[in-house]
Amino acid sequence: MDAIFQVVRRPKGDSGEVEVVLKRYRGKGQSTKVKALINHLRPLYMSREEKRPIKVVVFSQFTSFLDKIQDELSIEGFNLLRFDGSMNQKSRADVLETFKQTEDSCIMLLSLKAGGVGLNLVCANRAYLMDPWWSYAVESQAIDRIHRMGQSSEVQIVRFIVEGSVEERMLKIQDRKKFLATTLGLSEEDKRAQRLEDIKTLFEM
Repeated sequence: MDAIFQVVRRPKGDSGEVEVVLKRYRGKGQSTKVKALINHLRPLYMSREEKRPIKVVVFSQFTSFLDKIQDELSIEGFNLLRFDGSMNQKSRADVLETFKQTEDSCIMLLSLKAGGVGLNLVCANRAYLMDPWWSYAVESQAIDRIHRMGQSSEVQIVRFIVEGSVEERMLKIQDRKKFLATTLGLSEEDKRAQRLEDIKTLFEM
């Protein structure tokens, strides 16, 4: 996805009826979520207790929202990298290598689907999920890029959810899917995929 839409209720002509339409969101001003993210990040960067660079991954399913986050964090002076589906393989590899090797604190803005499989981001120990996905498995795969074998630090995951919004209902759907998955168990195909991922990790170490 590369756009965010608002659900708008408005009068339909002079009939007195109300119609519901989707309107492309071109948010002006600072997003509440971005403001909350900045409030989380500032203390990390100001703290002198950290003995190594702070490396953070920020996930969103919307590239348009990543654009907004990138603009706001740049204004605040944070060191940023970007990884999304529009990039070619070389650009992706360069970004990952820079994120791993840099000795400076750094934030990677990562498309949720692009960063869900195959990446090793154990150099980071904090992640922020800016919006929920219908399937918890997609989020879980993204988190597993950080929380996996080879991670030597405590991992902190923060999820931003707007109270009273459709996002809360999406969390309920996630919970139901998680329950079904744990009740019915993984399919043989899923088990094979997980074993393959573990083997890949072993050979990376």
